[in-house]
Amino acid sequence: MVSKSSKEGLGGGCLGLFGGIFVVAGFIPGGLGLLMLFNAWQASDWTPTPATLTAIELSSSTSDGSTTYSLDGSFTYQVNGQSYSSDQLDFNKGSDNVGDYHQITYQRLKPALNVANGVTAFVDPEDPTSSVLIREIRWAMVAFLMVFLAVFGGVGAVIVGLGVAGKRKRKASNALRDAHPEEPWRWEPQWEHGEIQCSGKSTMWTAVGFALFWNLISSFVWLVLPEALADGEWVALLMLLFPAVGVGLAIWAVNSVLRWRRYGRTTLLLDDLPVRLGSTLAGHIKVSTALNARDVSLVLSCVRITTSGSGKNRRTSETILFQDDLKAPVENAGEYRRVPVQFPIPADQQPRDVSNSRRKIQWRLKAKAEVAGPDLDVDFDLPVFEGNMLDPIQNLGSIEDDSHQVSVDRSQLKGGDPGDTGVIMHYRGGGARYYFPPARLLGLGLSFTIVGIIPLAIAVLGSKAGDMPLIVAIGVGALGLLFLFIGLNTLLWRSEIYPRLGQLGVRSGWWLGKDEYYRVNDIQVFTVSGNLRVGNTQYFQLCLKTRAGKRKVLAGGLKGKRNTEALATQIAAAIGLKNPLG
Repeated sequence: MVSKSSKEGLGGGCLGLFGGIFVVAGFIPGGLGLLMLFNAWQASDWTPTPATLTAIELSSSTSDGSTTYSLDGSFTYQVNGQSYSSDQLDFNKGSDNVGDYHQITYQRLKPALNVANGVTAFVDPEDPTSSVLIREIRWAMVAFLMVFLAVFGGVGAVIVGLGVAGKRKRKASNALRDAHPEEPWRWEPQWEHGEIQCSGKSTMWTAVGFALFWNLISSFVWLVLPEALADGEWVALLMLLFPAVGVGLAIWAVNSVLRWRRYGRTTLLLDDLPVRLGSTLAGHIKVSTALNARDVSLVLSCVRITTSGSGKNRRTSETILFQDDLKAPVENAGEYRRVPVQFPIPADQQPRDVSNSRRKIQWRLKAKAEVAGPDLDVDFDLPVFEGNMLDPIQNLGSIEDDSHQVSVDRSQLKGGDPGDTGVIMHYRGGGARYYFPPARLLGLGLSFTIVGIIPLAIAVLGSKAGDMPLIVAIGVGALGLLFLFIGLNTLLWRSEIYPRLGQLGVRSGWWLGKDEYYRVNDIQVFTVSGNLRVGNTQYFQLCLKTRAGKRKVLAGGLKGKRNTEALATQIAAAIGLKNPLG
């Protein structure tokens, strides 16, 4: 029987071996690139010497539709009256199809074949047998080889590092599990004192690592795209999606670094632990004085994380089981800022459960504040468990210098603010109007628009040049049109609501279409539902349902469930509708 520690050692060893394979796969081509740089540097002070090109041959081979080239030849030269010969035309080894270096070099050298002293060689003054005809660095080839070093070597190093870090974390977690087998809220070291560190640092390194990895991989596009376009292969423009995604990842990484540098380690301090279903999540967030905001949006979520398939078919999805939100004031606590937290935890929700790696239940608290410069945007993993568990941890915050003894004012916590949905309120025509402007989800709309334009342009150019089959052009173009429509709809859709006592007017569309009116006696209820999720943020849709069963979308992409419900209540009060949410 294999012990748990043996299994962990075996798992860590397998991960290390797997990562080591990547490291070797990266260092072999990467080493060739470094060798080319070293040889070029070493030859930088070699002596220019007249030479005669005695042979030159351009060879090619084709496999799986790809043609590679190599250049071979020889030359002779004299040093101190003694003749020497060499077949080292350059420091490039083997054959490849990176650019058109071989073809251009062949065309340049061929006229000098058998011309006495028609070329210049560079000779090592300390060893005349060492020489080269072309000592310039072939940067495209070096970059190509360095990509292998950075990607495979970097991935391998990360895998090995994750294996070591994971082994240490599992060892510490298992020790806590053995010490407290019936108290899962003690299995995380940071929970022992009711302190929960934000995910900012891990998010930063994840963003930086993933952005570097993706952009290094997608750098191959700039090596092969020019040649493909020169050959009239317009479908190759699809490869531009890779660097386009890379730009987005780079922006994410830069923002993550700036955010971490500004706010540093943000901590959630709990009043009680564990947090029990049916009780209240209470505490406060301790954040840097760099936070220059009046209030912070808090979102509490219960999420089911499901993993299906395996290998390259492995897929992970998240489903929001429960979500609540509120706005909390930022309090000055001297050397830091303090944000009070208080959420009721429904008793009918599921407790945290990460025992099954393919179906996890996690509770998260997100704190976000939009300010000038990097926004505050942090997440906390919460210890929410069954309400019948006993033995809560006492004396929370003992290592926090009595920070739990401070007076936390929770009276200013807001249950919902209609203005925070993204609506613009103004008065015109004798009453209030609620205007929902376009481009409220600018990033999402631009992403879909760009993703739609690229395949659509490829379909048009490819069919026009006659290099793309019609059926393929139609399929690619249809996909582009679909994404383009979604993007433009997200960017351009707007709506306006103008309530009057006894009546509700609505206009919506890209250019605010015709007015629609609903009498209050015909409206049965307003409904609020989550219609869109961007990252870990859920957006909501406000609709009305008539007594005849008709459903009308009043506005979508609204921030916060409580905010949207408060908006519905405010509009209902203006038209005289009682019990608007049923």
